[in-house]
Amino acid sequence: MNPFRTSKKTQEFKGQNPYLTEPSSGVCLQNVYDYSSFGVSLDGRTVEGGFYRYGFQHQEKDNEVKGDGNSANFEYRMHDPRVGRFFALDLLAAKYPHNSPYAFSENRVIDGIELEGLEYYYSADGVFLGKVGKSQEVRVVDAERIKARGGTTNYSKAIQAIENGLNSGYGPSKGHHNYLNSGSKSTGMNHADFIFSAEVLYAEASNSGSVAEVAGIYSVLENRANYENTSVSAQMSNSKGVRGAKEGARARYSDEEGVLADSKRMTVRAGLIKGVMEEKDYSNGGFYWDGTDFSGTERYLTSFNFKNGQHDIFNLGGKYKSESGLDNTSWNYRYQSTATYGKTIFSKLNTTFRDGQYPDKKDNSGKTIEKSYLKEVGSGHTNH
Repeated sequence: MNPFRTSKKTQEFKGQNPYLTEPSSGVCLQNVYDYSSFGVSLDGRTVEGGFYRYGFQHQEKDNEVKGDGNSANFEYRMHDPRVGRFFALDLLAAKYPHNSPYAFSENRVIDGIELEGLEYYYSADGVFLGKVGKSQEVRVVDAERIKARGGTTNYSKAIQAIENGLNSGYGPSKGHHNYLNSGSKSTGMNHADFIFSAEVLYAEASNSGSVAEVAGIYSVLENRANYENTSVSAQMSNSKGVRGAKEGARARYSDEEGVLADSKRMTVRAGLIKGVMEEKDYSNGGFYWDGTDFSGTERYLTSFNFKNGQHDIFNLGGKYKSESGLDNTSWNYRYQSTATYGKTIFSKLNTTFRDGQYPDKKDNSGKTIEKSYLKEVGSGHTNH
């Protein structure tokens, strides 16, 4: 799931996750826009949460001079959607004498968009296909589009040809751009965040891991973000909970060489894309992950239940200990498995243990006035 959006998955997660207090359902819409052809927000058809800086064609709004939504800050010029024109000359005007130097999108606003900066393109299996223009947006190209073009190599050549045309001042055309974007989907991430996330996941994933394992680690970070009301990117920056967040660990993504390292980088990117683009929770509600060092971790040594026998990938057997807590609660394990991929075990707290240690606060009538849930979800890591 996109680390910067609220979705149906997030709402459903809050409804069933014991760490979260208010169940909900449906889609939480924070911003809704409808525009005229050149980008004017339509009255009665626009809803804004008040904190989103971007508007038409995902350009940053400059509301200070002309009012809300009446000036869009493209990379080189400002656009006024009320008149459908830039108010500065096109820097490449000399190369396009047939066009007005102030025209927006060559006045083709139905089948084209402004070409001031395009995107980075990846395949769903993690292959970097190429980059066009100056934008940092990361897009994932549909597998069928790549197949129709003759594979990733040919598709990369097509992207490079478009980029070469842009650099030479002779393109790309609106048709080229529409071809690329009609066959791809935005991740909602810029390339710097994408690579940072890949670096962290590379440090955390096993060397022989799968795409699902990487997606599972991403899902854990997403679950923590939902629990703490933060973002996945913030969780990835937390070196206390994610050892791969440390700069030295992240450097492995670019420093390690060889066929195996190349293969792992592609697997990590594919897992990251799957985690960002899909609604599925690959960790099955997990809050932790552990690798080959699992038998020595606090989670296992304290008390642990393998919810599914197939989760016991190291043949350790469950570890049980009878304990009791407040409100006459009792349990015989504190943690339980949720999923496994390769050499990684995903797990979460036993809710009976959690509630027995941290009960809800109630008033004299017995009504819950405060949900007391764990404030620290601990660290998850692999060691391969």
